[in-house]
Amino acid sequence: MRLFVAIPIPASISRALIELKSNERGFRWVPEGNHHITLKFLGETDPSSIPEIHRALSEIHLQRFSLRLDGLGSFSSKGRPSVLWAGVGRIPPHLPVLHRKVLDALWRVGFEPERRSFHPHVTLARIEGVSSQAFSAYRKKQPAFVSDDFPVGNFTLYQSRSGSGGVRYGAIGSYGLYE
Repeated sequence: MRLFVAIPIPASISRALIELKSNERGFRWVPEGNHHITLKFLGETDPSSIPEIHRALSEIHLQRFSLRLDGLGSFSSKGRPSVLWAGVGRIPPHLPVLHRKVLDALWRVGFEPERRSFHPHVTLARIEGVSSQAFSAYRKKQPAFVSDDFPVGNFTLYQSRSGSGGVRYGAIGSYGLYE
């Protein structure tokens, strides 16, 4: 099973993100409902370890908080844009704490710690074969993106499944934050 832990994005904000979609060649858009902020990618995981993962994640205690998406950015590979994302504006202190608690909990059950720094974002599209100039032209056409604030009351363990309709994510565990 291919697993990851993430903060789900509310449907209303996911719909707003879909409005940024264009018909430009080379953009593979994330479908509505698949938007999330990854806290930890677990990769291929033996299904027998799921009870241990559930236990570790359910032991995380943290107060609820709010987030806002603000601005678009990109990651590059070999000097070309590879991922278009919406960033998290003004990162509240609880978000990096939640990230660290998830990493620590999963480390205790055998998952390697992250080597990259945490850059909270929502992936909007994977980009292939698009020149930097064409990507810049796309970005110039986009209005500034800022979402409404939204509450983060839980985080989720997802399974990623590839199929003929693309990749779909299914929740296999949800872990509440307290008020």
